[in-house]
Amino acid sequence: MPNLEARSLVEQVLQAGWLRCRSVGNQHLAAALANELDKGEAEAIALATEIQADVLLIDEREGRSFARQAGLRVRGVLGILIRAKAKAEIVSVKAEIEALRSRAGFFVAPSLEAEVLRNVGE
Repeated sequence: MPNLEARSLVEQVLQAGWLRCRSVGNQHLAAALANELDKGEAEAIALATEIQADVLLIDEREGRSFARQAGLRVRGVLGILIRAKAKAEIVSVKAEIEALRSRAGFFVAPSLEAEVLRNVGE
């Protein structure tokens, strides 16, 4: 966890029942994917495949590519923010990106951030 505040927020949503922690059953798939991807991304893809997830939240380009090849639907943080703004659940994508950056160490390429903000009218 990047910081104590982020850890606290994760613990709160776990306690509220919004998230559940699950272990990967298919360790062979996770290990095979980990030869090409970060361990966390490999396990997320393996678990999503195993439980037949509706969608996988993943941001790294290479991980998204592997997930799509595995037949998974993927969404990134920016996609979630775009959708939230369209549904009037948030006021500003830019403000949310800045909060994620300062509170959780979120990184987005400046060109991608500019494109997203342009697309949402910010």
